[in-house]
Formats: sequence, C-alpha cells, structure tokens
Amino acid sequence: LHSGEVVHARVLPAPPGTGIEFLRTDVSDAPPIPAHVAYHTEKERRTRLQRGNARVDTVEHLLAACAGLQIDNLVVELSGSELPGMDGSAMPFVELLREAGVVEQRTAVRVFKLDEPIYVRDRDATLVALPSDEPALTLQYVASFDEPGASGGSFTVRVDPDSFVREIAP
Repeated sequence: LHSGEVVHARVLPAPPGTGIEFLRTDVSDAPPIPAHVAYHTEKERRTRLQRGNARVDTVEHLLAACAGLQIDNLVVELSGSELPGMDGSAMPFVELLREAGVVEQRTAVRVFKLDEPIYVRDRDATLVALPSDEPALTLQYVASFDEPGASGGSFTVRVDPDSFVREIAP
C-alpha cells in the first residue's frame, strides 16, 4: 500500500496467552513484535509496530478483524515491512480468517476493563471511551459538521462477531 513492495503473509495459530505477534521473516534475528501499544511508533497514515530493528506497518485492518472475530492468539509472518492493504477494509482479512478456521482454546481470556473515562482529541475529532458494566463493547459514532449542506448523524453498534462482520469490517 505505502511501500509498493510485494509481501507474503502467513497467519499461524499460537498457544494460549501468546496474543498476536508479528514476525519479520526477512530480517535476521528479528524478535517477535507483539500487537501491543508499548510497541507502537508514530507513522503518518498507518499503524506501525516496532521492536528493535524490526517494524511492521499497516496492521490495523488485520488487528480489527482479529478483535472483531474474537481471535486472541496468532503469529503473523511477514516477508516485508508492510501488511498488504487489500481493499482498505478489514473484510478481506475476516474472509481469510473464517476460511482458514478458528480453533477455540480452553483458557481464560484476559479482559480489559476501563475504570475511568478517557479521551483523545485531534483538531476537530474527539474519541471518548467510557466505563461500562456490559461485557460487550458498544461503539457510537456521532458526526456533526459546521459546513453548509453537510449533514451529521450517529451510528451505534454493540460489537460481537456477527455485528462486526456486518457493520464494521466492510
């Protein structure tokens, strides 16, 4: 997408508790790069993860597909620095993961629970996360515009694998 390089990707199951890790097969002695905020580095117009001399770019659509399908443990081997952009959505990754099949692991999953509201603001956009007693994530998008002729609106979805595939992945 950004680099123009041909990259081969292979997604493999991982043991319980592994999480999602990226492994650069083209970088000698490259450490696995966990899909964790601690490994995020700034890069415009894409999500970059980096550990040591190994980095991976444009991981957001695969990670969205994994989160939406509730897939927790994978190793993603890449022959280059960038995950293929596909059609710009998470749907091709959803389709490939479903085609490959998902195996349920009989280990308790760590669940993130937000204790207090947090927000991020960038110019005219604000992202707010609120604590909830509900076990499922609920997203609400609200758009409002000051421009003439531009109308706003809102969209709310309780995220589970079915709603993710139907409403978000495309």
